[in-house]
Amino acid sequence: MAWRATLVARSSRGARLTGLRQHRHAFNARRFMQDAVRKQYTVKTDPLTGRLMYSNVHTQKRGFKKPPLLGSEELDPEDMSLWGIYRLGVFFRRLGYGFIAPELRRFDVDGALLLSFEWQDYVDLGFTQSHVIKRVLLQIEKRAFFASHRDLPVTLVRRDRLRYHHRVEKAAICIQRRYRVVYQAIQAKRKAERERVERAKKKSEKDRKEGGLWWSSKCKHLAVPDHGKVFGNRTVETVHGWGSWIGDRWVPRPEETRPHKQRYKHHPLNVRFLDARTLHFKDDDDLQEQRAALVARLLEEDMRQRRAEAQAAAADRRR
Repeated sequence: MAWRATLVARSSRGARLTGLRQHRHAFNARRFMQDAVRKQYTVKTDPLTGRLMYSNVHTQKRGFKKPPLLGSEELDPEDMSLWGIYRLGVFFRRLGYGFIAPELRRFDVDGALLLSFEWQDYVDLGFTQSHVIKRVLLQIEKRAFFASHRDLPVTLVRRDRLRYHHRVEKAAICIQRRYRVVYQAIQAKRKAERERVERAKKKSEKDRKEGGLWWSSKCKHLAVPDHGKVFGNRTVETVHGWGSWIGDRWVPRPEETRPHKQRYKHHPLNVRFLDARTLHFKDDDDLQEQRAALVARLLEEDMRQRRAEAQAAAADRRR
């Protein structure tokens, strides 16, 4: 049984070696056919369309279709003007600059467009160090095709369009940076304004409470008014909160019953009489006399003001 296992192992090893030999022969045969095709064809770039034109040196036939025996390879592997984006990316990866491959796909940079680049174009593409650009240029210039290479008008147009795109992109970045600075300043001003308004609200609330406490301390020696008679036991908003007076007792109401803040529109004269009406106390003759005197004084001031307004209007009409 051992000799059978040895025979199987030798046969499997021999099969693998046979497969490797077949692949080697196939590779050599494909390389031989491609070299033969390269000797029979020449390639040039059409100056009008920018497409590659293949010419048979024996039959003098021309066409834009690549010979099928070349497969995925180009007619001249060393001519960078025939390279596509992928082949150009392989070239930069072998130099150690694989970071530029995404930019090649982004801006659709192939070999022909790269050959038309100048120093600033490499900078716009993403190369930030001068020695890297010099190395790339030396790698291009030492190839045999570069001595007879000439940029086509189509390629120059593509380069100008790419340069215009870079200028627009730089302008947009500059505008965005400026806008961010202005927007940040506006947001800072709005934040400062919100803080100022919040402080003003807190100060106003504090002053209102302090004013209510001060007024309560001044009026604590006076008799307790009949708030029920003054306000009619209705629910009102006071310094004590939301509630109603029942006699001389304050009864708070739940917040759910607050329909809105009560704002009453009074006649200007009635607004002036508001303090006089609130001085009505039960069974207090002195306060009744004070109220009557205050009402008489307010009426006299109001009549005096009306006469002055009437005289001023008459003088204007006479003019």
